This record gives sequence, structure tokens and C-alpha cells, in this order.
Amino acid sequence: MFYFMGVIAWTYGFHWMLILWTYSVRFTAADGPPGDIGIGSKLVYSVGFPLFNFVLITVIFLLYRFILNNFDIELKKVVPIIFNVIITAYLIWRVVYVVFDYHL
Repeated sequence: MFYFMGVIAWTYGFHWMLILWTYSVRFTAADGPPGDIGIGSKLVYSVGFPLFNFVLITVIFLLYRFILNNFDIELKKVVPIIFNVIITAYLIWRVVYVVFDYHL
């Protein structure tokens, strides 16, 4: 339970920092040409950073699992990895709306 709550809190903060970063880049890009971030940057912000988040939380889970195994506490891999995939898919879906200017 500690891991899941930590991942949710981390991803929430990561999501808002990524959104604020994207808006700040767009704000400074409006002063000069071409006036917006390029397609490569949009793909990095909308897919690359959430995939980085997936790798980071998966590595943290594996380290957490390793530490618990030292105390003879068995932790399965399947549910947390599926949880990480769902979190990453949700993060990609939310960030795509911001980066590519889709309005709800």
C-alpha cells in the first residue's frame, strides 16, 4: 500500500511539473520565432517524459521489492507493473491534451 500511495503522489507531482514546464516553454517561445515548441519537443514532452516516469517508478519498485525480500517479505511483480503501465498510459493521455492543444 505504501508503494501505491507513493507512486500516485509522485505521478501527480510529476504531471503538474510537466504541465507547468510545457506552459513555461511555450510562454518564452512566444517571444521569438517560430512561436511554439516543435513536433519533436511535443513528442518528447507527451511520450518521452511519461516513459521516463515509468522506468523510474519501475526501478523504484524493484528496489523496494529487493529490500522487502531481505526481510523475507514476498511481493509479487505483476500487479505493481500493471499499475505502473496504467499510470503511464493515463499520464500520456493527459499530457497529450496539453502539449498538442486539444481542448476538452
